[in-house]
Amino acid sequence: MLKDIAAAAQFDEAVMREIKAGKTDAWIFANGLFAFGTESPSEYTRLLKPYSMRDCAGKINCKMLVVDSENVQDLPRQAMQLYKALDFP
Repeated sequence: MLKDIAAAAQFDEAVMREIKAGKTDAWIFANGLFAFGTESPSEYTRLLKPYSMRDCAGKINCKMLVVDSENVQDLPRQAMQLYKALDFP
């Protein structure tokens, strides 16, 4: 979707409406736009793609506490994905 210029523009407009309306989930984008130095939610989403624990979680060899909040809506299931990717008992 974000490779399609028209779809990316629609996505950007929708997210910016949410940010301006002060929606709670919009904080993720507002903070991400600032942190990644971009003004476009679709560009921010593209910039996030390379960031993943997928290739390095199995290399973690110390004890970890992985927590997940109940009823989390902004990043659901991410804690469980990390927990499953860890390679130790």
